[in-house]
Amino acid sequence: MFEILKDRDIEILANGVFEVLEKLGMYCENKEILKGLENRGAIVDYKGGKAKFPRRIVQEFVEEVKREEKSKWDEGIKGENKRTLYSGYIRQRFIQWE
Repeated sequence: MFEILKDRDIEILANGVFEVLEKLGMYCENKEILKGLENRGAIVDYKGGKAKFPRRIVQEFVEEVKREEKSKWDEGIKGENKRTLYSGYIRQRFIQWE
């Protein structure tokens, strides 16, 4: 089997994501979500609707997701949304052309 990304490529990509979340952050108009992000360690600008994430809290989040039991993530998803899981994995459906 071949690899699309080597370990070094993934490290470069992850560092880029960490830098964007730390320096630019995320825009969010929902004050409750911003409060929740602040409670987890994000630096929040309520007036501007922005949350910035120190590298440490992003790394902690990634580690938490790695440890989670994922086999039942899709139990509450219904209908058309059942094909897309929260993990980002998209189930493929094959279409037969007539």
